[in-house]
Amino acid sequence: MVLCTITKTIQVKRTEPVNFEPQISEQTCDGKLIFEANLFGKSAAEVDIFWYNELGALVGNEQFLTPETYGIFTLEVRPKGSYPCPAPNSKEFEVIKPIIAVEGNLSATPFCSDGENVTVSLEADFGLVSKIQWYYRDFNGNLVWLKNFNGQREIVVSKEGTYEVEIFNKLGCTVGKDVLMVMRSMDESRPQVEETYLICPSLGSDQGINPGNFQKYEWILNGNLVSEEAVFSPTESGKYILTVTNSDSCTFSTAFEVLVECKVQVIHTTGMSIKDSQRPFRVYSNPLVDEIGVWIYNNWGQLVYQCSKQNLTAGNELCEWYGDFNGQTIETGTYAVKIIYKNNVENITKSIRSSVTVVD
Repeated sequence: MVLCTITKTIQVKRTEPVNFEPQISEQTCDGKLIFEANLFGKSAAEVDIFWYNELGALVGNEQFLTPETYGIFTLEVRPKGSYPCPAPNSKEFEVIKPIIAVEGNLSATPFCSDGENVTVSLEADFGLVSKIQWYYRDFNGNLVWLKNFNGQREIVVSKEGTYEVEIFNKLGCTVGKDVLMVMRSMDESRPQVEETYLICPSLGSDQGINPGNFQKYEWILNGNLVSEEAVFSPTESGKYILTVTNSDSCTFSTAFEVLVECKVQVIHTTGMSIKDSQRPFRVYSNPLVDEIGVWIYNNWGQLVYQCSKQNLTAGNELCEWYGDFNGQTIETGTYAVKIIYKNNVENITKSIRSSVTVVD
């Protein structure tokens, strides 16, 4: 057997790498991305183009690519008909999911009845926002672009109505909106307290201060918060400040003083008019009085008026008498008064024997 040698000649042509760069060619407001292989003037017919996704799968051979997924992509470009070199001429680039929506939320400071302005604030991821525009809509539906507030994250306004914000991405696309109605508070409630209160801790005085119905209460003594209850029973003397918050988040403050008074005391009017309803017989007690009884007698020792009160919890005006007896008006003159009153904590009982003068 004769072995013959066969020789073949292979021509190899070395080509220069192609200069190229992957770049975004187009991006729309609905999130569509188109990438381009920038060939820097070379015709696409002179090269072979290979686009690979984040998994390494070939996803395109044209100069333009619309990716359907996101991640690290690769673009390889070779001269037409050439084979890849051991180190292929490729470049990586990242396909980032476009921002087509940014959550924006508006909030406002309380617009209280005595306030002149209100601050409207926008909360958003401002790293994704390139432009902010504000609008005002009145109660007739008229819309005004507030150009002076362009780009601001919060604005100070003085009109009631609807405030709207529109936020844009770097492409100028609207990516978020929010609307907030601003109304001045109509709540006219204010805390109602006396200028002065008397307490006696040693006698168990329970002076409950009820300023009215609000959402929040702060009772302050010497700069310290001492209670957040709706009804406050002070145990220390001093000058207090009460701050309340209503349902519209408006705050109001008032001041009062608490004094220590440990004398169980009752007084009464010493004169009255049977023709003037503004001048009846009346008994006054301080908060330390828990029970009281009143008896009034004429000159013949006849009982013409009797009154008793129990479970008193605060200073009271009580036992009012307008001079009537058995359906008739009593005669003018002087009447004897007996009052017995008691503090139940210390079991203190005291009495008063006095008189009241009745005039026309």
